[in-house]
Amino acid sequence: MRLKKLLMLIVAVFVLCGMAFAQTTSFTYQGRLTDSGNPANGNYDLQFALWDNSSGGAQIGSTQTRNSVAVSAGIFTVALDFGVSAFPGADRFLEISVRPAGGGSFTTLAPRQQISSTPYAIRTLSATTADGLSSACVACVQDSQINSIAGSKVSGTIPVAGVPGGSNNYIQNTQSLQSASFNISGSGALGGPLSIGGTPISALTVRVSGDAFGLTHTNGSTTLGSYVSSTGGWLGTITNHPLFFFTNNSQPQVTLSPNGNFGIGTSTPSQQLHVNSTSGNAAALIQTPAGSFAQYQLRSGASNSWIVGTQDNFKNNALLFRNSGIDFMAIDPAANVSQPSSANGLVKAMLLVNANGSINLCYNSQLAGNAATTLPCGFSVVQNFQGEGDYTVTFPFQVNNRFFSATQGDVSGNGGTAAFPTGTNTIRIVTDGGASEHRVYLIVF
Repeated sequence: MRLKKLLMLIVAVFVLCGMAFAQTTSFTYQGRLTDSGNPANGNYDLQFALWDNSSGGAQIGSTQTRNSVAVSAGIFTVALDFGVSAFPGADRFLEISVRPAGGGSFTTLAPRQQISSTPYAIRTLSATTADGLSSACVACVQDSQINSIAGSKVSGTIPVAGVPGGSNNYIQNTQSLQSASFNISGSGALGGPLSIGGTPISALTVRVSGDAFGLTHTNGSTTLGSYVSSTGGWLGTITNHPLFFFTNNSQPQVTLSPNGNFGIGTSTPSQQLHVNSTSGNAAALIQTPAGSFAQYQLRSGASNSWIVGTQDNFKNNALLFRNSGIDFMAIDPAANVSQPSSANGLVKAMLLVNANGSINLCYNSQLAGNAATTLPCGFSVVQNFQGEGDYTVTFPFQVNNRFFSATQGDVSGNGGTAAFPTGTNTIRIVTDGGASEHRVYLIVF
């Protein structure tokens, strides 16, 4: 069977569904189907598709199929529902396909039929929301239709799309730079990061171009400011005033004066570094990791440099005076003072040798801690001739380039003492006297 043409008549009848008089988006469509020029009779399957153009274009919504539609004397009636958004006011065209009920392929009838204005009564579903000018009906009332409205008549939330952009009369929620000035009085709070001059990278960001000041805080006389450049950042006073640091709402604890003096515990530092201990404890502490050298350095000119410091478990934790990597003097916790054996000025060694050649007392400045005074202090004594007061003392360091002195310790009559080096590390002592006169004191400088 060949279906030649479908004559359509849109009947302005809306289907009542649900409660009585409740309007829906469904409407009744009535058409006339002919077969070879004669009115069709029987049951047919019909498909309906809504388009925005008479040919081509875009389909609106989905295709609706009505199976086994009764056709009598060519007339059929169906209910269609493409939804409220299908009819915004633009042209709409209905494309119909038909086949005998229950089988075969659909034949698309041409041309598409333009929908007349009657179904646009569906737009009245939006009339109540248009009364409230809600976001569901933006542009229901056009600008040209409103001359003015009192501000007191506006309430509720204004849709973002209803607020004109690009105005400098108010702050706008936008990532674009807004060219406007504002002056706000009163208190407020900001719930997120704030940036002045660019994109925020923290709770408060001040972004400048090139070398410039950022934050300034002033009472009209004293001004505190921050400054950044390609070489670094500054924080300090812009006016001729000291910069104070404090904690716990206290008085100044650290002070940087306009002349560059730095004070800890004082607000009026008199030197480039002025430390004032207000607790009676040490004014300064230099602490380094275990095994490293804790030091402070004194330098006059470019090369004259002394280091004073200490290192744990080194030379019995002595206080060292160092120059060019050499410890020229050390004071240990036992108050022993020592210096290198090659240096002058301090005693290097002291011995009290008994008449039998044993060591009674000793001190060796080259040893640290108790070892410096614990017998035999690194020395050894050989009695060359028994009973004649002749001894050779061997030292753990060079002594033939040092000053030394030997004194007989028990004088009861005749006696004299001679001391002279016999080798790099040895000194011979010869006394003249009785057996009780052989005790000798020896000091090396």
